[in-house]
Amino acid sequence: MTLVKEDEIEITAMEYWNSPSSGKKYPVKWKIELKQLNYELIVESSVKDQEFSMSNNHFYHGAAEVKGTHRGKVISGRANVELIVSQ
Repeated sequence: MTLVKEDEIEITAMEYWNSPSSGKKYPVKWKIELKQLNYELIVESSVKDQEFSMSNNHFYHGAAEVKGTHRGKVISGRANVELIVSQ
């Protein structure tokens, strides 16, 4: 396992989804760069509508696909995304 410090990772939201039920805006696609480890990744939610609601609390939790490169080699995988937005 490699620990990554906050200043060693850059995460940029590339696309958003607006929930029709809660009105919240969630990022659903990200560019993730770990330059010191030579990773460039795109993480994208498999399905945009993955919002869960309990009482008056809403959060985004679901599957995502990962594509990118590591040291110039093409890589891919799956991820789990969990978000809470404060809007």
